[in-house]
Amino acid sequence: MKIYITSEATAFAYLRSLEPSTEIELPGAYEAKPHGAVADAVSVITGEPPNAWATSMNRWEWTAGEIIAALDR
Repeated sequence: MKIYITSEATAFAYLRSLEPSTEIELPGAYEAKPHGAVADAVSVITGEPPNAWATSMNRWEWTAGEIIAALDR
């Protein structure tokens, strides 16, 4: 199933649909785990590649809850 994330609202809705303890790694746009939709959501919210955002935060391993908290500032 393909998830279409086209706005900040749909990006946050998707991230909030994940269990807050879901482990996520942002090594690159197409390598995000558990799948690329997380990378798409981060990119839509930040306006930059997810790896660039993770690098600016000096952190690449997150939980869904931590990503939401960091992005929702």
